[in-house]
Amino acid sequence: MKLSKESLILDLKNLGVEKGDILFLAADLMRVGYFNKDRKQTLSDWIDILIECVGETGTIIIPSYTESFLKFRKNTNIVFTQNSKSLSGSLSQALLDNKTKYKNFIRSSHPTNSLIGIGAKSKLILEGHDETTAAYLPYHRLVENNAKNLMLGSFDDASLSPMAIHAAQEALGLTKKHFLSGMLQSYYYDKEGVRRIFTRQSVGGCTKGGNKILGYLLKEKNCIKIQKTGRSNSALIDINKSYQLFLKFYKLDNTFFRCENKQCKDCYGSRSYNQFYIAYWVRFILISVWKQK
Repeated sequence: MKLSKESLILDLKNLGVEKGDILFLAADLMRVGYFNKDRKQTLSDWIDILIECVGETGTIIIPSYTESFLKFRKNTNIVFTQNSKSLSGSLSQALLDNKTKYKNFIRSSHPTNSLIGIGAKSKLILEGHDETTAAYLPYHRLVENNAKNLMLGSFDDASLSPMAIHAAQEALGLTKKHFLSGMLQSYYYDKEGVRRIFTRQSVGGCTKGGNKILGYLLKEKNCIKIQKTGRSNSALIDINKSYQLFLKFYKLDNTFFRCENKQCKDCYGSRSYNQFYIAYWVRFILISVWKQK
């Protein structure tokens, strides 16, 4: 069956997307399989589809993360502005490229972890998210406002986790113990137009192990629904409930959501998740030196 805007709207409604929803979006549109004329038109159609599903009172939030550099390798060309290219996928860039077209468009001003919002509550979620706040501040606001996490065509991507994982990590102080905390920087302009340097202190890292939460989400009443959208699986997740579960398991065992790759620097090189992280880095350095011989 040929996919259309109408069929995709019906799929999302059957998944549980409703008028007035606040949706945090993680999308893999290629997997869904919808295409109309060219790339630009296809992305425009997708934004229309999402707006139609949440309606005038709804809100769509999507990451628009930007470049950074290591603090000992300064790059004066990396300066965050409201027009900085998004590294978070084609849909967020399409919103940026056409921001005057959409109601209540806002991009937060965090120099490395900005997000984009359109719709009735975009300002509520994103206002004040800047160089003075934690990287995942809007994620906590999504938790507080009973938002939903739409994994659009991306549910089968093993590298992705429900978004609440980063909110839980930050709430428990784990993001400040990541090995890159304090090491990533970007330039930005302050309110007086003076260029300044920003140092990121909150880093979430690898999310591959976050999929371990899925069985527990399925057991929780009205927490997650999984269904086909077009040609791929999508999931709609209650952010508050998933956040509470992530908190619960991190408190029981902060290694619970590590991925299976023992070489992963995020999971095994950070003191957040590995009490033997020093041994990890000693081994890493020795292997690197040996390979250079």
